[in-house]
Amino acid sequence: MMQGMFAALEARMVEAERETVITKGAEYTHGSLDRLASFKETAAFAGIKPTQVCLVYMTKHFQSLANFVNKGVAPSGEPIDGRIMDLRVYLVLMMALLAEERDPDMDELSFMGKKV
Repeated sequence: MMQGMFAALEARMVEAERETVITKGAEYTHGSLDRLASFKETAAFAGIKPTQVCLVYMTKHFQSLANFVNKGVAPSGEPIDGRIMDLRVYLVLMMALLAEERDPDMDELSFMGKKV
């Protein structure tokens, strides 16, 4: 794939992910200002950590991707592009969960040594 086409694909993925974060974020937070509320609620219900909940959700999408790569079909009929995008979004959510786990009272956020 040529550089220009790759850059266009990446830009479209970022745009689609932003749209997903906004729409699904509103759906999953149930009105809470805490973007991670759904993970925390599910974790409390299941007696596990929010990061473990996120890992389970990610694994489901990864298994779907592996099935697609190995068999050429997505059993649910959902386009594989959506699963890949969801995995990328879950990685950001995992980063946020891990940041909170390390410092629950954080007043600033850093990523790879730089303030966000």
